[in-house]
Amino acid sequence: MQPRYLLILAAYLLPGCQDNGGEGTPAESTFVARFELSSVSANRDLAPYPNDLWLRDPGGGDSTLSVPVSDGELPPPIEGNLVFLNTLNGFSTTASIRIPFSGVVDAESLVAADPSAPSPSANLLVLDGSSDTLLIPGVAYDIEIGSGDHPDASLVNIVPLRPLRQNTTYMFYLLSGIRSTDGLAITADDQFQQLIDAWSMQRSTGDPNLDRVLSDSVAAVLDKGSELLSLHPESIVAAWSVSTQSISDVIEAVARSAQPLSSHLLHSGLTTRDYDETLSGIADIYTGTVETAYYQSRFDPYQSVWLTAQGTYPDRMNPDPVPTETLTIPLLATLPNRDSGHTQPVDGWPVVIFVDGLGGNRTRATLLADRMAAEGFAILSIDQPLHGVTDPANPFYQGPGNPSSLNRFGANERHFYLDQFNNATGIAGADGLIDNGIQLPGQLINNPLNGRDTLRQSSADLIQLVTTIPAMDLDGDGLPDLDAARIHYAGLSWGAIQGPLLLGINDSITTATLISPGGSWSDLLTDPESLTFGRPLLDQLARQGVVFGTADFDQWLRDWQTILDPVDDLNFAQATTASHPLHVIELLGDIVIPNGATERLSLLLDAEPISATRLAAPGETLTGIVRLTEGNHASTVLPTINPAVTAEIHNQVAIFAASGGTRIEIDPVCDCVQ
Repeated sequence: MQPRYLLILAAYLLPGCQDNGGEGTPAESTFVARFELSSVSANRDLAPYPNDLWLRDPGGGDSTLSVPVSDGELPPPIEGNLVFLNTLNGFSTTASIRIPFSGVVDAESLVAADPSAPSPSANLLVLDGSSDTLLIPGVAYDIEIGSGDHPDASLVNIVPLRPLRQNTTYMFYLLSGIRSTDGLAITADDQFQQLIDAWSMQRSTGDPNLDRVLSDSVAAVLDKGSELLSLHPESIVAAWSVSTQSISDVIEAVARSAQPLSSHLLHSGLTTRDYDETLSGIADIYTGTVETAYYQSRFDPYQSVWLTAQGTYPDRMNPDPVPTETLTIPLLATLPNRDSGHTQPVDGWPVVIFVDGLGGNRTRATLLADRMAAEGFAILSIDQPLHGVTDPANPFYQGPGNPSSLNRFGANERHFYLDQFNNATGIAGADGLIDNGIQLPGQLINNPLNGRDTLRQSSADLIQLVTTIPAMDLDGDGLPDLDAARIHYAGLSWGAIQGPLLLGINDSITTATLISPGGSWSDLLTDPESLTFGRPLLDQLARQGVVFGTADFDQWLRDWQTILDPVDDLNFAQATTASHPLHVIELLGDIVIPNGATERLSLLLDAEPISATRLAAPGETLTGIVRLTEGNHASTVLPTINPAVTAEIHNQVAIFAASGGTRIEIDPVCDCVQ
């Protein structure tokens, strides 16, 4: 049965059908939504894009993208992205859909169909082809007129406000009623008119290429419009579909296959105060290793990608990547000591997994350890891929040249002791120092497919760690020492961005604090406040001919976001907030993770603003965002910036975890919360 609102909408649309002049475009009209299929093979600018016209074999069920590479006609970053793009099995869930017109669109004449308020003048419809429901404008998507170097509004972008569903075909319809600013009524482009005439009369177009386009893609969209929405052929001036790629299938397959692996920890003989004299010393530090399945190549970490047993890219049809090896990686842990006033509970210590930001390493967990020990919590911390301790003099460095007696685990650092980038700038070129991870944002630009899988590897490592926790023995008595029923997550910056990629597929984690998270990757790059990483990367792109604010840049950005979608936290936000209490901390004025990106993610997490201590109602938990007016992006791990802000962050993290997500505590003495 058709949903009632669709029948109501169709009733409104029927009287609005206007004569398009029969077969072919009227000679007196020059205003069309471009649909020039003869140029599709070389130019995406002359038809709506994304578009299932660019699938390898949509009629045969192969949704692999097949966007032609122009062999040197476009700037290298765009052509490079096309090569990576064509490994995917669908389009973006978060990037905009671009519609080119032959003239300037009169904004007032473009009316999106709203199923909650049917209008006879509606002339833009977005349909979820799986559920047969219309998307609601202003809730599911917004419309932007004018883009890049087309400020004259000859381009219209449909911008998702919430990620589209993965593995889903969406259908788009433009109808009569749209006008140009010159007063011209829109008509179908010549080739689209041939398609719709052939479809409505059930005959060939006379052109084998157009017949293929009709049978492979457009006919299904027109069928749905006719059967479900009662759209008349005379009213349709453009129609196409966009099939989204798989997002979580691959990392969910990794989670399903994860089994506990080996871990080894020993007491370092150091308290936190022994390691850092500014700390109170109520936590003991343990050092060791844990095993993880590694899916890239340590011998080529900046080019290698995840592959299946068949040597193909994993996707929804074959989601299982094959590990290249079982990697032993460093693990740091802290436990409350007797000065903390706590003894190990019968079920083991509750534990916080701490993941540091870009360029940091596992030893920064010691800065949070005392406050967590005061609540009776252990901490575990592993490095993100291509990160690690880089100073051989650090007692926790696992590698050659460390004189410490703790250096008994071998060479395990995640950076593989490489020196291929400058640690100050992240730009390629050795600087005589082990790479500390600061190069990864640039790698996302240079090789986004590799960057995507490096981020996937981080998720896989965390999945493996969570799976191994129930068997971890820290004191050597052969018995587990951690409470697998009380695992919490705390991530900073890059580690906070990584959080939803774990939380969205794992419901065994009790609570999570995300400090300076953000999404999408496009927003992290282009937000005007993204000064630390975004601005230099935009400059790098400009030097290669892709200049922010141009149509070329918009196309590059759309492709780039599409490649990174499977590791964009926006795509995991809904699943994350559905199964976890969440605590977001935002540093106002952040120039590393801009506030705009944090706010966008927090909106999808349904995080409620918290400005004073909040206690959840009985039987409920909290999901909230605390906005700090003092300190900066690094305040969590650099107390010298503003000690009161660091203490406030640590206290919030500890209380939220200890309360099981029922309390966010704000200290009014700090006077640093908006």
